[in-house]
Amino acid sequence: MRSIIAVIKLLTFLLWCALIVPPQMICNVFCKGNAVYFLPWVWHKGMCFVFKLKVETHGKICTERPVLFVSNHISYLDIPVIGSTLKASFIAKSEVASWPLFGLLAKLQNTAFIDRRRSASVREAGSLEKLLEKEGGLILFPEGTSHTGELALPFRSNFFQIAVGHENLPIQPISIQILKVDKKPADSQPVRDIYAWYGDMDMAPHLWAFAKSRGAVIKLTFHEPLRVKPNQNRKTLAKLAGKPVHKAFQSA
Repeated sequence: MRSIIAVIKLLTFLLWCALIVPPQMICNVFCKGNAVYFLPWVWHKGMCFVFKLKVETHGKICTERPVLFVSNHISYLDIPVIGSTLKASFIAKSEVASWPLFGLLAKLQNTAFIDRRRSASVREAGSLEKLLEKEGGLILFPEGTSHTGELALPFRSNFFQIAVGHENLPIQPISIQILKVDKKPADSQPVRDIYAWYGDMDMAPHLWAFAKSRGAVIKLTFHEPLRVKPNQNRKTLAKLAGKPVHKAFQSA
């Protein structure tokens, strides 16, 4: 029975993509500003509905623009979770651009693809600064990789080069925590792994397993924004932004 439900979910997902992709292509050509994020926001809402992703939001979302949102990262499923809540551009590793279907979907949402090698950090930071000024809001996963969902990894400082020197720029930390998966408390790794995608996990089998589940309940906490001050370096910003996210897992 679960396999039949999973097939229905995946077919619905493909149909949903077919409905949203053509008008979003047109929108990207003729629309400007926040208008380009409306259909992606609707698409993410639909994704959450299809795959039964319930998002519990806490805290106040920063409405200033420009703004840099920084979050821990557990799974590719974080994208619809956050995308159904925020209208902004994601920052993703360059490899995502070549993923079947998901690469196209990411491009349509004006995702910024970056080279995560340290040698490219300065060049990429310059490109992201321009995108931040143009789009107004960027969503960054500064751990540099997805993880088990049990805790948050240290934020890598090279990702914060984009913010250095931008006095008073708000940086809002976000913590993503798994509360339940398949209607079970996420207090063990086997349960968390139904949602979490990391290491050498293959996406197709993982998505199939999640589609067979009864979804997940995800807690999305928007912490108090910090503001970039003069002479703050990227290491300081990474430490300050990561503090409330790591604290959220310690107090869970």
